[in-house]
Amino acid sequence: MATRATRRRPNKQRLVKGLEKAASNASKRAVYSIKETGDTYAIVNYMTGKLILEDLPGANIAKRVCEKYNADIPISKKFHAQLKLFYKHSMDLDVYKYNFDLTEDVERKAILSHRIGVSYQLMKKAKADLFTILCFLINKCN
Repeated sequence: MATRATRRRPNKQRLVKGLEKAASNASKRAVYSIKETGDTYAIVNYMTGKLILEDLPGANIAKRVCEKYNADIPISKKFHAQLKLFYKHSMDLDVYKYNFDLTEDVERKAILSHRIGVSYQLMKKAKADLFTILCFLINKCN
């Protein structure tokens, strides 16, 4: 018993039109990449070279932020607030270390040593929270 092939031939005009539309949409979309800037990282628009976000503290965080931008997931205000907090503690740490090197008073050195330890722990926590926020937002949108 012979059976007839039931495959339909593709409509070439419709296929061409769909491919052209997909290509034009892909060409309009921006592509973001990571650029190392000294000790920190930045997110740059690959096509235009425009700086999108700078001073990201680690490669992992920069990679996650870049993934978010490439997936068109908006970055929350909470992330920017946490980034500010990280750099606040980073600057505090630099000031405390500078003052620690300048002072001769033993009591003041003990106080600064304690502040350095506290600020370092808070900076580590802020960096971990940055990573957590990014992981949550990426997984939430997938």
